[in-house]
Amino acid sequence: MCESFIAGVKIGDMTRAKASAKNQVIQALVRSIQEGALKAGEKLPTERDLIKQFNVSRSVVREALSILSAYGLIQSNFGCRPVVNPRYDFFQVSRDHGVNLNLNISGFDVSQIYETRVLIETALVRFAAIHATKTDVTKMKDMLLKNRRSINRSSNFYETDVQFHAVLYEIPQNPIFPLIHSNYVNLLFKYWRLMPDNIEINKANYNDHKNILEAIIDHDPDCAESFARKHLTSAWQYVKIVF
Repeated sequence: MCESFIAGVKIGDMTRAKASAKNQVIQALVRSIQEGALKAGEKLPTERDLIKQFNVSRSVVREALSILSAYGLIQSNFGCRPVVNPRYDFFQVSRDHGVNLNLNISGFDVSQIYETRVLIETALVRFAAIHATKTDVTKMKDMLLKNRRSINRSSNFYETDVQFHAVLYEIPQNPIFPLIHSNYVNLLFKYWRLMPDNIEINKANYNDHKNILEAIIDHDPDCAESFARKHLTSAWQYVKIVF
């Protein structure tokens, strides 16, 4: 099984303590789900309870929940407490608290897997340009802002990149899409982590995200799809050198 993204990331000394606290929250919640303390469809504890339980800040709790939501392990709706994904039976949780899905594509060539991602994600971007709600757009803007703020820290940048793309998979409100996205991340992230730190690549990816979001806001599906295809094609060129 591939190394899981949420098992932990390496970051600079100034953010190491916050990352450790965030991973503590993530791992504890995954363990609770794994052991049945939190069941499929059940609400998570409130933010206030999690802050008190783990003795962390509100921002740490929210970042941890955002990552679990990006993986599809929990479902977050605006104004409501997150719940454990009702289709938790799709997941396999490893002993190190990483998450994998029972979507059996891991035996295929990585380039083939990535090609399916391009086809699915460009279609999702078109859908978003037509159907995205104000809440969807607000969530994407928030993720884009986090993406911009992490440009100089590649490990954090990859994390916010995952969260930005995850919103696209949530917009159709079809629970299968977030599961597909989670599987892509688990299969591909080990390659992203092998890439050398490159702030210029981070800037280029951020600008692609910005262009995609602007096209969605303008309700321009053709432009949104074009930007998404360009972004995913460029991203493939960056990552394939580590194979």
